[in-house]
Amino acid sequence: MLDANDASLKQLFTSHIEKECFENLSHKAYTETMSVWPEHYVAQAYSRPINLFYLKPQLRARIEQQGELWQVVDSAINWDASSLQEEIKQHPERFSRMRSHVLCIRCILPNIAFVGGGGELAYWAQLKSLLMQRKLFFLF
Repeated sequence: MLDANDASLKQLFTSHIEKECFENLSHKAYTETMSVWPEHYVAQAYSRPINLFYLKPQLRARIEQQGELWQVVDSAINWDASSLQEEIKQHPERFSRMRSHVLCIRCILPNIAFVGGGGELAYWAQLKSLLMQRKLFFLF
């Protein structure tokens, strides 16, 4: 058994969390993929500019950027850029990918092969440019 929210494992993923918060990396990748195949491909997942949840006891909420601040939706938690970087550094276990857990899993447990059905193949195809941008092995 492996707890993917373990702080030491999530530490391996901090650069990806930062890219997601400050560069909207996965949203750009989703948008790129969907622009290439608009008439041949039905999206398997919806993308937001920031595809992260913030986790604390009794709290699992999306993170949104609002001007110069990053806000945890429906809470009083917010950060400016430097305090968000510090929160990611000190508590990476508090950040969780929304749909694309594939990216986190590929960082923590790289694999040789993934076996899935048509839905999974379509979902992974939507993630191809994201995985390639992050220099994670992907052969499709």
